[in-house]
Amino acid sequence: MYHFSIYLKNKIIGTIALRKLNYKKKSCQLGYGLNPNYWGKGLFTEVVKLVIKLLKINKFKSVKVYTRYDNFGSIAVLIKNNFKFLKIFKNFYFDKKTRKNHDAISLELKL
Repeated sequence: MYHFSIYLKNKIIGTIALRKLNYKKKSCQLGYGLNPNYWGKGLFTEVVKLVIKLLKINKFKSVKVYTRYDNFGSIAVLIKNNFKFLKIFKNFYFDKKTRKNHDAISLELKL
């Protein structure tokens, strides 16, 4: 597993992680989080492009992402970067604040 910080002007504004690395299949899972103050500014798009470039350099073949079904901004960025919808997962996330379960979707990019 690899964790990276997303910096902007010497300030950490988010994180990104490559998880479940499978070096035989050349696949992994992408996880991320960005401070809400920086949503909608194109920063996540830039980070995703950099991660895809890194994975291609290392000859990875696929990367999967799981996100809440209603995270439209995140989904839009992923689709813009050629990720394709795979599956819906019912009650995938539990929100401690609202005490509710939320559905998720998975997307995959074939490199």
